[in-house]
Amino acid sequence: MRYHRFLEEGAGFMALPEDGDGLPISQVGEVWAPGQWSVVEHQHLGLELYFQGKGNSWWEFGGEERRVLEHGAYLVMPGTRHRLLRMSGGGVHFVWMEFALSEVAPGLLDAACWQRAYSVFDDAGDLNHGLQGVLREVSIRERFQAEVCAAYVAVLCAQVARLGERRRSQSRVVRHPAGERAMRLLAGRLGYAWRLDELARRAGVSVPHLIDVFRRDYGQTPMRVLTRLRLEEARRRLGETEVSVTEIAHALGFASSQHLARLFREAYGQTPTQVRA
Repeated sequence: MRYHRFLEEGAGFMALPEDGDGLPISQVGEVWAPGQWSVVEHQHLGLELYFQGKGNSWWEFGGEERRVLEHGAYLVMPGTRHRLLRMSGGGVHFVWMEFALSEVAPGLLDAACWQRAYSVFDDAGDLNHGLQGVLREVSIRERFQAEVCAAYVAVLCAQVARLGERRRSQSRVVRHPAGERAMRLLAGRLGYAWRLDELARRAGVSVPHLIDVFRRDYGQTPMRVLTRLRLEEARRRLGETEVSVTEIAHALGFASSQHLARLFREAYGQTPTQVRA
């Protein structure tokens, strides 16, 4: 096993198994960085699975720009060129792993994600457990290391296939009526100081039920969805009106213009002022 440690840029390491290790991966790594990070254009001989633990990132896959949300992920097939464009400020955390297509169980290969050059997933937090398990195994020297890593990789492959199927099925499934009612309430009063208990009561369900519905149908909790809707509306007003940033922040329920600027930069990689420049 060979290791590369990232000391100057942040905290983290990359493990590169050697032929004699018998592991089902080509590389695995993790990085915690205080701000920006650089990944030049590259490609892999195997598949790359990437998980965004903290912050948002913007990538280019074969000339197409895509955003990977916090707790999101991407899967890139062998030979697909990609590069990091930028990351949101305030610190980032990410994990990646490269493995061969032969590690994917035959029963999973009909999932659409294995047929595309790349796939981007939201709400992929379930992947973190398996990736952390692989990282832990390559950090120690114990018996059955290869077998444990293979088990983690098998579970990760199944979870990735499930994420791909979930994304495809969500376009066909009718969303829960309570979730749709809550979405209409949020979208109709973006500047209102919504509380989760009030939103659930007006949607006709309990708070835990509403959270479950939103996570299943929209990939986020109700309050995260509200923040996203507010930011999208702020972005529209910045581009289409001359209203000041402070007025927009107040009208959309942000605590201050500074609060709006911080969340806006985390979401879009730019401040409201930069968008208007």
